Amino acid sequence: MEPGYRLVEIKDGEEWKLKIGDYELAHLLGDTAVVTIRSEIDLSRSERVAIYGKMMTENLGVSYVVANVLANSRIRYLFVCGLETKGHCSGDSLVSLYRNGVIVDGERIKVKGTRAADPTIPLEADEIEEVIDRLRRQVELIEMIGETDPEVILREIEKRPKKEPIPEGPFYVTFKKLGSVDVPGGEVVIDPFLSITDELWVREVK
Repeated sequence: MEPGYRLVEIKDGEEWKLKIGDYELAHLLGDTAVVTIRSEIDLSRSERVAIYGKMMTENLGVSYVVANVLANSRIRYLFVCGLETKGHCSGDSLVSLYRNGVIVDGERIKVKGTRAADPTIPLEADEIEEVIDRLRRQVELIEMIGETDPEVILREIEKRPKKEPIPEGPFYVTFKKLGSVDVPGGEVVIDPFLSITDELWVREVK
């Protein structure tokens, strides 16, 4: 398995290729993913919930959520709840990506119409429209930003009719290079399009 990923068996050889992140896996046959933004909310008792967890950043965090959702064709609902991240507005960035799409300027991809500070998405520019189209077709997004009561969230989940997996199967997004690279002179060049505090976003020098 390539670095930064984990592979989970769902059922009878069906696998889920997940980006590593701050989430919990619940009932793998469930049709719902829940983003709790910066809040700790336990949603494990619902058999509808396959995955739930935090999303702290408006760029890399959003991209990881999209990647993990699309990699499992069983996920048909995406709930966005919990308290918003101050400044980052990562919840608003994800909702805006789904509703408004992106602005592409060369290699730079930014979420359109968001309050987020730095909504630059580290995905390949030539694939981003396909990614957004698949996201919209695969999942219904339910925005509940600010809601932290698990009972309220679970009731909203149970209101939705259960859905079958999307017939196309898993969809895998392509990330731009992330991490340290060896370049002439031993330099690491940080891509000016993105600001990440805990990881380096780099571009290799040719």
